[in-house]
Formats: sequence, structure tokens, C-alpha cells
Amino acid sequence: MAKRYDKKQQAARVMREQREREQRRRQLIMGSAIVGVVVVILGLIGVGLYLNQSEEVVPPQAQHTESGAIVVGDGPVTVDLYEDFMCPICGLFDEEVGGELKQMAEEGRITLNVHPIAILDGASQGTRYSTRSAAAAVCAADDGKFVEYADTLFTNQPEEQTPGLDDEELIALGEEIGLGSSFESCVKDKTYRGWVQDATDTASADGVTGTPTVFVDGEQIEVPAGQGLDAVIEKLRTTLSAKLAEAGVDESSSPSESASEGTTQD
Repeated sequence: MAKRYDKKQQAARVMREQREREQRRRQLIMGSAIVGVVVVILGLIGVGLYLNQSEEVVPPQAQHTESGAIVVGDGPVTVDLYEDFMCPICGLFDEEVGGELKQMAEEGRITLNVHPIAILDGASQGTRYSTRSAAAAVCAADDGKFVEYADTLFTNQPEEQTPGLDDEELIALGEEIGLGSSFESCVKDKTYRGWVQDATDTASADGVTGTPTVFVDGEQIEVPAGQGLDAVIEKLRTTLSAKLAEAGVDESSSPSESASEGTTQD
């Protein structure tokens, strides 16, 4: 009987030890899993913080608005143009009516506020071409060549879903229109990327959902759904003509000439 009792005790002890080992093993596995999950979560948080880091917002030296536009001209009628240098429709818009708007700004008929925003960064295979090209244009604005550089960007516009031009190529475009070392440093230092991001956020908050988007004296130029760019341009021209007439600016003369004529008549 004693031997049988000893065997039972031994069997019970073995089973108890097995259960304890199994419990320790499960605890180790669970602990390792928790540590692994924590590491992964911390890693993801770190990556998220890195990706979401806002670049410093440095205001341009060139004349600009608080809403994130480079100011061209100083006329009685204000045109706000939102554009993305990766946007193909923006390229067509610039080709069709961009020259007219810039000429009107140069002649003092309108104030042209150009908002270079970046809503198509996801269409350049991760290179953030929209942000980089817009920031380069702001660099050019500091040297008084915003209009010329913007024209050059549209002339050399890459297709969507391509990497776009790299920074060296953006700098080379600037050199072609006479931009020098200060422009090169501005691009390489990513000086205005944060400002472009901020301008894009502001545009979104103001209800801008696509490019090109145009406002004349605060009124958005919109056409019925289904009508294309030609309809937008036609309405823009009609609206501008009416606004210039209201401001006493003859379309065939400069504002100063119109003002002089009005003074003479008085």
C-alpha cells in the first residue's frame, strides 16, 4: 500500500510540475507578445509623429497675404487663384487665361493673389512634387520672379503619377530665368515648404476642394456640373469685365488713364 501511495504522490507531483511549467511558458509567451505589441505601437507612433511633423512656417519676403497667396499687381479688382503645379487642368487654365490675368495685374487693373497650394502631393510617387514646386515658386517670388517661374513650371509640368522634377531640376529651371544662389539655397533649405503646407490647410478650411479655383472680389467663379474649363474661363472673363466697369476701369486703358479722364470730365 505504501508503494502504491508513493507512486500516486509522485504522479501527482509530476503533473503539478508540468502544469507549473506550462503556466510559466504561457506567461512568457504572453509577456513577449505584449512587449512585441508595445514595440510595434511605439514604432508606429514614432513613424506617425515623423510623418506628421509640421515644417516651420516661414513667411515669404515677397508681398503676400495672410491666407497664403503671393500678390501680383495692385488693382481695384481682386482675383484669387488657387493652383497646384502638378494639376493638369491648372496647366490648361494658365495656357488659356493666365497671360491675360498677369497682364491685367501688371497694368494695375487687378490685384492677382496666386495661392500655390499642394493638394496633389499623393500624385507624385512620394516625392511631394506639389509642395516642392510651390515652395520653389515662393523662393522665386523673393527674387521678384514669381510670375516667370510659375510660367516655367507649367511649361515643364510633369504628368500626374510620376515623381516630377527633383530639386536640382527645379533649381535649373530658376537658373534659366536668371535666378541665382539665393534661390538655390532657398530651395535646398526647404525654406517655404511649411508655408505652402499652411497655405494648403488654409485653402481647405476656406472651402477650396480642387484646382484651379478662382474668386473675383470674394465671389467664386462656378459653373453648372458638367460644364468644363471653357465655361469657367468664359464666366471669369464676363465677371471681370463687369467688375472692372463697376470700378471705372476701362478694359482698353490703365486705371490711371481712366482716373485722369474722369477728373478732366469733372
